[in-house]
Amino acid sequence: MDIDRSSMIILHPTALPGGHGIGDFGKNAYEWIDFLEETGVKIWQVLPFGPTDNIQFSPYSSSSSKLGNFALIDLTYLAEIGIIKKEDLNNSPKNLSKINFLDVYKFKESILRKSHTNLYKDKKNFNSK
Repeated sequence: MDIDRSSMIILHPTALPGGHGIGDFGKNAYEWIDFLEETGVKIWQVLPFGPTDNIQFSPYSSSSSKLGNFALIDLTYLAEIGIIKKEDLNNSPKNLSKINFLDVYKFKESILRKSHTNLYKDKKNFNSK
């Protein structure tokens, strides 16, 4: 009997290293995927990434099965492409051994609101080519 075998890792993206309190879909996620490939891991089970409630912050307590979690957006990338200023990230929550998701969510929401405002101020970003 021929059985294909493979290995799998279960890890939510928020558990990855990140510069703003939790992991996200930024550079560290790409490096993680490269590491998985190098080590022969075939499957990364990411768990749900819908928006979580503000009480338990569990990926299983999502308010939607269709929406993504804004906290997984890479804020560093937004600064790199000029949507926000790098200084906007100076007061970001640090990666500690225990995460305060409420602080992380409040910070990320404020930065994303600022990025939204900045995009609308600079209308040239919306010109289609």
